[in-house]
Amino acid sequence: MNDLDSRLRACNPVRAEDVADTADSTVAATLLQHVLEQPFAGPARRWSTRHWLWALTGVTAAAAAAVLVAVVLQGPSAPRVTTNHHPAPDMHLVNFTVRHGDIIARITDPDAAASQLTAVFRAYGLNVAVNAVPVSPSLVGTIVFSQVSAVRTLWKPGCTGSCPVGLVFPANFTSSGQIVVGRAAKPSEKYESMSDSFAPGEALHCSGLLGQPASTAAPVLRKLGLHASWWALAPNGTGHRQRTPAGYITDGTPISATQVSLDTRPAVPHTSDYRSWVSQLNRGCR
Repeated sequence: MNDLDSRLRACNPVRAEDVADTADSTVAATLLQHVLEQPFAGPARRWSTRHWLWALTGVTAAAAAAVLVAVVLQGPSAPRVTTNHHPAPDMHLVNFTVRHGDIIARITDPDAAASQLTAVFRAYGLNVAVNAVPVSPSLVGTIVFSQVSAVRTLWKPGCTGSCPVGLVFPANFTSSGQIVVGRAAKPSEKYESMSDSFAPGEALHCSGLLGQPASTAAPVLRKLGLHASWWALAPNGTGHRQRTPAGYITDGTPISATQVSLDTRPAVPHTSDYRSWVSQLNRGCR
């Protein structure tokens, strides 16, 4: 291992086994290529958090994690450097705090315009460009893509899946990068990143449909104003589109505020992994 790898590993505490192979994943490659090919317009492909909510980009063999952040800063810390003479941005949009010499950036207003968040970062002396994309409700305010290396990631408490909501920058951070923040979708927009349809905060959470016969879903979906597309999954995980739903509802992916894709199987899985996943999805339900 060379000296650069050693330094990167020292400043990035993410365990190697937690990020193994993510740099080569289809999701990461597709999203990164899209970002690089245009003036930072955000990811074109929609992808589910339960199948890699955040993409990691390898920098060297030490694989310093490129992590995501949505940020709104508050707190007592004053900006380190202001590098232009434009009117000062609203620093209340992001709250920077300093702890043990590190700079902690945390989101408090996920609906703030991306240009305003960018201005706040730069006014604070961090050369970080921010973009925003529509996401499913539970991911609003989280970071869905990043090309910024950071010391640590701050996570949304109680989130199902991976929900980074802040970053800890080293005090001597002089690099630059880009991040994509999840914002609330407009009624006509499709989500560009999403959690599970049954996760806390999502439209079907506590709906009672998970694990139930697909034939019982119509009145519940109608009441919630949702149109469903149906996918029948085989035991090996392959699937095909269903015109008339059959079997049991075992999972779902939100597409927009009015559309959802639901998975069915001939029988509900009885594995410990699936039971654990359902327990997470049903957190807070009676």
